[in-house]
Amino acid sequence: MIRLLPACLLFLTSCAAPPPSSPVGFDWREFGRRNRGDVDGLVARFACEVVRLGIEPNCDAAGRDRAHRRWGDSSIGTCGHLSRALREALEGAGLGAGVRILGAARLGLDGRPMLDLNCDHAAVAVPRPGGAVVFDLWMEGRERRGFAGFASSPWNAMPQAEWEARMAKLGYALEPDRK
Repeated sequence: MIRLLPACLLFLTSCAAPPPSSPVGFDWREFGRRNRGDVDGLVARFACEVVRLGIEPNCDAAGRDRAHRRWGDSSIGTCGHLSRALREALEGAGLGAGVRILGAARLGLDGRPMLDLNCDHAAVAVPRPGGAVVFDLWMEGRERRGFAGFASSPWNAMPQAEWEARMAKLGYALEPDRK
């Protein structure tokens, strides 16, 4: 019985908390504090950290299932998860002033949200002197099936007006700021 105690303790401690490289419970504000600098540099490091953590684009029912099976949280890798995490990282780095989460929704002919897993979308807008720019990691991941190329992505620091036009072409209508 005493010989089993170390094995039981090891098992319990390994199950009690996600591994340190897990996105579940990852402290994005602390990540931002450790990676202070300019917005573009932080966003590039954020995208690299998302890749390092093993987060995959979560764009459909299969993605929700994969995230749930792997992390116990079906939202990991969704636009909402990535937008909230990036906003927290920016705030942690002291770069959160004026940062907003933009929302867009697909509406049916009756003006109500469609019954679609991706009936709404979120991305992070950051103010700049010439106008806000949008960082939309999820759209990059959806189009290229990963986040590794975000530094050279058109979705990286896209002018907000262009992002809004692209959302409209995809059938999304802008929502009030989500804050």
